[in-house]
Amino acid sequence: MKTPRKNTTKKPVSKKVVKKTKAQLASEKKAADKLKRFDAVLASICGGMSLRKSLIENELTKDIFYLMCDKDEEKAERYVRASKERHDFLFDEILSIADDASDDEITFVGKSGKDVTIMNKEFVARSNLKIEARKWALSKMDPKKYGDKIEI
Repeated sequence: MKTPRKNTTKKPVSKKVVKKTKAQLASEKKAADKLKRFDAVLASICGGMSLRKSLIENELTKDIFYLMCDKDEEKAERYVRASKERHDFLFDEILSIADDASDDEITFVGKSGKDVTIMNKEFVARSNLKIEARKWALSKMDPKKYGDKIEI
């Protein structure tokens, strides 16, 4: 007795083609562009830039940025993480500025024809100002970690 053969031909699966309107495509493109700009803002913040400057540079408004953070907890966490990375970046900058002695002295040929070396007070003062400005900013951004400790 012969066993009946199975039908091996498959019926074509109909794929529903969803056509998107131009408005839908434009909306998706706009959302993707906004996300790219959001990511660029976070990258700038990690590199030490302020939120305000980064928003201007990446053509994103403060309201839209905060709305994106409010609607998506993951984006809000990424912003917090980027802010902490900015703190570390600024701290590293302080150390780099303090360690940079390359322009602390100026050497020139004096009237006697000999090399004369003097302290570059302007460069040292500018370096000190940069360090103090970053220390102050860090103490305001993260007072628990970088603020002055007052013991009672």
